[in-house]
Amino acid sequence: MSSFHNRFHYFSLGTPKINITSRSKNKKINLPQRQADEVTEIMLNNFDKVLERDGKLAELELPFSKTTKNLAQKRWENVRCRIYLGLVVGIGLLIILTVLLVIFLPWSSGDSSAPHAQDAGAASGPGG
Repeated sequence: MSSFHNRFHYFSLGTPKINITSRSKNKKINLPQRQADEVTEIMLNNFDKVLERDGKLAELELPFSKTTKNLAQKRWENVRCRIYLGLVVGIGLLIILTVLLVIFLPWSSGDSSAPHAQDAGAASGPGG
């Protein structure tokens, strides 16, 4: 037999002759190619799913941003009302304090301090 026949073994199944060695090589080559094709298909499916999710998120983002904007606006209105309320209460307390000071504290001039000293001397007595 020639070296060619030693390297390739043939068997016959009727008319066509099939090269066993080349077929096993094709299987070995085709297996990684099929695996790569499967991975590529999975990646493309995942990419399509990501694009779908992105579209859904974009649809949800618009109402969410409107709601967030409305909430921020209402919160600012609430803070503004609290500031106004605090100012009104502060001014009211200041007015009440001023009125109470005017009513209960005697207004004295520079001469009124002398009788206070005299009252203190009279209280200590003549021996004193």
